[in-house]
Amino acid sequence: MKVGVVGANGSVGMELSVLLEAAGVTVVPVVRTSFAGAFLDEQGFDVRVGDVTDSDDADRLLGDVDVVVVSARTSIESNSPSEVERINEAIVTGAVSGSPADATAVLFSSVAVFQLSEGFNFYGEMKRHEETVFEEHCEETGRDGYVLRLGHVLGPQQNWTDQLVAGVEGRDHLSVAADAERPSNVLHTVTLRETVLACARASSEDGTSDTARPGPEPGTYTCVNRPQWTWRDVFEFYADSECDLRFLGSSSGDASLVEQALAAGYGLVNPRPGRLYSALKYAPDSVYYRLRSEYYERTMRGAVGDLTGRSAFELPVFAFESAPGPTVTAVPTTRTSIRETDALAEAFAGRRTLRE
Repeated sequence: MKVGVVGANGSVGMELSVLLEAAGVTVVPVVRTSFAGAFLDEQGFDVRVGDVTDSDDADRLLGDVDVVVVSARTSIESNSPSEVERINEAIVTGAVSGSPADATAVLFSSVAVFQLSEGFNFYGEMKRHEETVFEEHCEETGRDGYVLRLGHVLGPQQNWTDQLVAGVEGRDHLSVAADAERPSNVLHTVTLRETVLACARASSEDGTSDTARPGPEPGTYTCVNRPQWTWRDVFEFYADSECDLRFLGSSSGDASLVEQALAAGYGLVNPRPGRLYSALKYAPDSVYYRLRSEYYERTMRGAVGDLTGRSAFELPVFAFESAPGPTVTAVPTTRTSIRETDALAEAFAGRRTLRE
C-alpha cells in the first residue's frame, strides 16, 4: 500500500508518516518546499516537493498512490477568511484529483465543526466548508472519501503534548481546573494511524480487509482516542506516577461584556447545519485581524498559577462538550497501540533540539 500525505511537514502529517512507515506502509510525504521536507528526507522518506493546487504538479506528486491523505491547510493566523477559503478549496480538490481514479481519499477535519464551546470558531466553519468541498469532489470523481474529524491531537511533536508536559513535568502536586470524568476529545497519533489504515483497508479491492475488524463505509467520522479518554486519563498518562493530582472542575465564571462582544463579533452566525459563515468573512480584513487579536489575547490562554499551595493548570478546552460520533470502531484501543509502537520515540529522539 502506498499512501501520499499532503502536508507531511505539519506536526500531524509528520508523525503520521513515521507511524505509517513503521506499520509497513510505503509513505510518500508531499510538501511545498525542500526545507519543509528536510526532516522526513533525513529519515529516508521519498519526499516529493511541489504544489497540489497545480493540476500537472498534483499528478506528478500523487499519480501512483493508493491512498491520499489531505492534512495540509493554509493558516488562519496569516490569511484573511476569504483567502483561507480559496486556498484550502484548491488544496482539497487538487489533492483528490491528482490521485488515481481508484484511490481512497482521506480529509483531516476537526471536532471544531461541532461548536463544542461558545464564542469564536471560524476554524470550525472553515473545516466544515472543506468537508463539503471534499465530499462533493469525491462524489463527482467517483472516489471513496473519508472525512476524519480529529480531536485534540497528542503525540511527541504536538503542541498539545508540549502544553501538558510543561504543566505536569516534575510536579509533586497539580490542581487541574477540569472535571476528571469529562470526555477530553483527545486523539493520539497512533490511533489516527490505525483509523487511516482501517479506511484504506475498507476501500481496498484486493481482499486484504481484516474481517475481524470490518472497516468503515466511506463517510464522516469523529476521530478520538479509543475508548474516549477522560481528563483524568490524560493527566494520569502524562504526569509522574508520584504526582498528586486534584481535579477542581471546570471554571464557570461569566465572561465580561467586552469578551462577550468580541466573541459575538468574532463568532459564528450559525452553529446548526446550513453552513452559514461568520459575518467576518464579508468584513474588511483589518476588522478581522483586530478582532482576532483581541479575542485571542483575552480568551485563548492556558494559565499556570498557584492555588492553595498547589500548581493550578487550566485550558479553555476543559469546558468543551464531548464530540459526538460516529467513530471508526475497527481499530485497537489507544493504550494498546501506544504500547506496541516505539517508532515515534526512535524517529524523534533528536527532534526536540531541532524545534527549540
